[in-house]
Amino acid sequence: MQIRKQHLRLFIPILLGLFFSLGDYVATHDGVLDLCSKMIWFQALEFSMYFVVLFVVFELLIGHINNEQGGIKIALGSCFHRREPSIAKSRCRLSHLIIYFIFIATAWSFWLYLLRSGIFWSDTSQQILQYYGVETLSDHHPVLVTFIYGLFCEFGTAVFGSATKGLVILGAIQLYSAALLISLICSDFYHFGANSILCLIVVVFFAIFPVFPVMICSIAKDSLSIVFFLGYIWLFFRFLLSKNLSVLEILGIVLFSIIASLTKKTMGYIIFGVDVLLCLYTFNLSKKCCVKILLSSVFFSLTVFVLVPQLYATANVFPGGKQEMIAPIIQQVAHDVKYSKDEMTNEDLNVIDKFLLTNVCDIPSKYNWGCVDSIKDIIRYPLTPIRGVNDESYFNKFIKLWAVNSMKDPIGHLEAWIGLIDGWITFRTDQDGSGNYLVLPMYSGWYYEPVDKVIDWNPTCSAGASVAQQIYLSIQSLPIINALFFRSTWASIIPLFLLFYVLGDKYSGSKKGALLILSPVLITCLTLLIVPISIVGGEPTRYVFSNICLIPILVLALSLDSLFCNHG
Repeated sequence: MQIRKQHLRLFIPILLGLFFSLGDYVATHDGVLDLCSKMIWFQALEFSMYFVVLFVVFELLIGHINNEQGGIKIALGSCFHRREPSIAKSRCRLSHLIIYFIFIATAWSFWLYLLRSGIFWSDTSQQILQYYGVETLSDHHPVLVTFIYGLFCEFGTAVFGSATKGLVILGAIQLYSAALLISLICSDFYHFGANSILCLIVVVFFAIFPVFPVMICSIAKDSLSIVFFLGYIWLFFRFLLSKNLSVLEILGIVLFSIIASLTKKTMGYIIFGVDVLLCLYTFNLSKKCCVKILLSSVFFSLTVFVLVPQLYATANVFPGGKQEMIAPIIQQVAHDVKYSKDEMTNEDLNVIDKFLLTNVCDIPSKYNWGCVDSIKDIIRYPLTPIRGVNDESYFNKFIKLWAVNSMKDPIGHLEAWIGLIDGWITFRTDQDGSGNYLVLPMYSGWYYEPVDKVIDWNPTCSAGASVAQQIYLSIQSLPIINALFFRSTWASIIPLFLLFYVLGDKYSGSKKGALLILSPVLITCLTLLIVPISIVGGEPTRYVFSNICLIPILVLALSLDSLFCNHG
């Protein structure tokens, strides 16, 4: 039975290999997928063998490092073995917290200095326009973030005579807050018995991997949200480590989860999924502990999914369109129009025309196999509160049309979907020539007009930003190290390897506990399957950034699974 389970586990790298063959074919054939091509199945076999070998080798390597009996003794031989929890209490924990924070903050300050002119994403400019009343206030972008940006703009104008300097200060606050929270997490793990070498490796990685400081100091909703999400993750693991939370910590986890969700909508669904699993986990603990977690989860859900939408409606905040949640469906219907328009009825075309802003006759020319924004996200000037959806009363009809066409042309719909998620399942060059690498904008090159007439928006690349970009590209091009800069590394390869590893016999901890630990990353991976784009520009980096932040932390957590998840 055990052997059979181990064999079933190989389905994970094999499935990953199959998806990589599909992604590779689509990337090299301009979005076209031909399942009759022998090349696809040859590559499927090739990629599957590659990932099976890769996963097994890394699993054996970790097992060899963990093995203290015989074998080759190396300096990191006990890297993944836990220590006994520290008895030095708070003083020991505080000293490690200070050391970790100083190290990370100092390393990140170098990038903050180079990027001191600020990195403002295009969506930020639209939110500023909404704050100043140029554009109608909409929940398309998180309203809380819109007001935070506006308040810092006003602060910068009042104190420094420059709105963008206020935003730069916000970026610095984000940066050092994230550094503090990461240090808190790592020091807690050390205190509860994580190996000191492994803790040091994780801290050093956070300090020197340039994606962290560049992204976190950027003025984008994802960068602001990740700070509060890290706060939620910190208290999430404090609960797992201690099996209890004080009233103040319960209030903290509720506050962090709500703000993280209100600063990035996707984060709400990720936290909700984690909360559900956490509630199931607490059933095996004390009744008091179970009640605390259950009440906090219920309060979070009611606030984010019921109360806040009602408040927005009362305040006449224009709701964001449902199109953001159904990007693959819109792309698949657009694929139908491009390739099978003649087979569609006038009623079908009318439903599409009424639901989408884009005229149905324009869809064939606007269709982009790697991005749905040209279909769902058209903005008309002068700016209107309507973005991407013309008549939501046609939503159900649109979904019904998609379902019927999915039965008629499943291969075509698979082709359209693979194109959208291609960045997560390929190493190939994408449409903008950046390859599969993580793209990090170093300056505010694209923005919505007329934001430059409202605040002192500077789209030019400063000297410091140019130096930062050259350093980043140089590090990115280093052999072996460059694998860490692939989108697919963080979106699919590492998450699925971790799942493969914890399900194997080389992992000695609780399987259920490990799945709970991995849940934030695995749920995030599910959200990546419905993104509107994965292969062009910096948007994919935003989508996968939470995984990049979480995975090093989860490595620490898994090293302690036998310690704090044995009830699972």
